[in-house]
Amino acid sequence: MTWFSAILLFLGVVFIFLYLIRFDMPGKSWESYARQRNFSYQYKYGGMLTNSPWIKGESGGFKFKLDIKKRMKSQYHLSYFTRFVFNVHFRTDFSMVVIDDDIFTKTARRVGLVEDVKTGNSNFDSRFRVKTSIPEKCREILSDDIQFELLGADDLELSCEEDRLSLLTPGVIQDPVTLDNFLRIGGKFCGCLQTIAAPPSSAPPPPPT
Repeated sequence: MTWFSAILLFLGVVFIFLYLIRFDMPGKSWESYARQRNFSYQYKYGGMLTNSPWIKGESGGFKFKLDIKKRMKSQYHLSYFTRFVFNVHFRTDFSMVVIDDDIFTKTARRVGLVEDVKTGNSNFDSRFRVKTSIPEKCREILSDDIQFELLGADDLELSCEEDRLSLLTPGVIQDPVTLDNFLRIGGKFCGCLQTIAAPPSSAPPPPPT
């Protein structure tokens, strides 16, 4: 073995070691996060590209699952996203997507949503693209409070279909405060969906007078 081959072998070993550490870190930090919040945690080891930590718990009265989603952006480029999936307790024909304009994807076209919705808030409308099946309900859900929460999040893709709400953001989030913020957003959004978009039999009763 020549010195050049030895250097290449050494660099290859170092790269693999660093790569494995990189994708083991979310598992350890998420395990600590889940323990502190009394959430359920599981880590399935499947090699460099298939490690799959996930967390299950409840936020705002709605059950959620937090995991890592992989997307092939090109033939040689694999991207990682942190995904929050909430069960919204009911099934509805209402659907919508709210996507940060910087990371706009084919999500809206995939679920058959073609109508753009504007809220009248220039800060919100200039940053997010909103598609929905029922514009009136969508505008009602996107209250000032919800808009404020969404504007406070970086690189966000939100979708609501049938009986679940999904939040997606690029990278693997490990900061507990950021994880808490996304869980809070998801819980609040689910509460609005249940109040505004749920079928009559699923909607919460009106407050006593």
